[in-house]
Amino acid sequence: MRVESYTISLTPSLVATAKRYRSSTRRIHAGTPGWVLIFAHGAGLYKEYFEPLLKRLFELDDAKDCAGQIVEAWAIDAASHGAAAELNDGDISKDTFKHTPVDYAGAISALRTSIFFGDPELQRVVLIGDREGAAAALFTPDYFSPDEPLPIEHIVLLDPFLSSPVNTSEEWPNRDAARKHFARVFSPDHLENFLKNALVRTETGSIKSHASLRSQEQLRDRKYRDWSSMVIPLNVGSHLLVHSKPLDEEIAQFRQPLTSVTVNPNTADAIYNILTDASHDIAERVFTAKNRFENKL
Repeated sequence: MRVESYTISLTPSLVATAKRYRSSTRRIHAGTPGWVLIFAHGAGLYKEYFEPLLKRLFELDDAKDCAGQIVEAWAIDAASHGAAAELNDGDISKDTFKHTPVDYAGAISALRTSIFFGDPELQRVVLIGDREGAAAALFTPDYFSPDEPLPIEHIVLLDPFLSSPVNTSEEWPNRDAARKHFARVFSPDHLENFLKNALVRTETGSIKSHASLRSQEQLRDRKYRDWSSMVIPLNVGSHLLVHSKPLDEEIAQFRQPLTSVTVNPNTADAIYNILTDASHDIAERVFTAKNRFENKL
C-alpha cells in the first residue's frame, strides 16, 4: 500500500490525524471513479489498527476486475487518540476536555468535507466504524445538512455493541514489558502494530498509551452508545452489521434495517477484538458488501 499522512484542523487548537491508503499496483488520480472507505477506530486504539484489514482489502480489489474498485481508504484518529493525542496534549490535559463519539463524528465529517477528497460525483463513500467508532459513524450524518444529499452512501458497523478490549491505564518501564502485557490481547502482527502506534515514551523514559484512560472512557461513554434507542440514518443507502457474538434482544429493533453477518474468530479469549483475529474474514465481508452496494446502482 502507498500511505500518506494528514492533519485536519477541528478547532483553533484541536486537530485530527488521518492516513490515506492507496493500492501500490494501481495509479490513482483525482478524477478516478470508484469507492472511498473511511475507517473509525474503537477506544484505546488508533487509525493504523486497520492496516492488516486494509492490506487484505486492496489485495482482493486488485485481484478481481470489479465494476467499481477502491480508489482509496482513509483511517482517522479521534482527537484524543493515536498521533492526534500527542498534538492535542495541551487540550487533553485540561480537566474540562471531553471527546465523545459525537465529537469523533465531527472529525470524520471534517475529513469528508476536506480538500483531500475527490469529486463526490465520481467517488462514493463508505464509512466503517469499529466498536466506539461505529457509534461515531452513526452520529456523523448529523453534521451534514438534511436538505443536501448526504456525502456518505453506506455505513458498515463492526461489533458496535461491544466495547474495545483495550484499557491502557498503566505505564511500563520499557517496550518489552508492554509487549508482554499486551501479548494476551493481540495476535503477533497486531501486537507489533499496537506497540508502534498506540504507545509513547514519557519524559521519565517509561511507556504509556497515547490515549489517557479518561479519554478512553469518554469514547466508551454509554450515554452515546445506547443501541436500544439509536436511530439508523435513513438517508444513507445501505448498512452492514458485522458482529462476533449473539445479539441481545434489546437491540433487535436496532438491527432490523441492517444486513447482519456473524464472524466467529478462532479464539478462546473473551477479550478478543474481531479486527485482531478476523481481519481477513472481515475484509472479505466488506469487499463482498462493496460489490453488493455496486450492484444496487
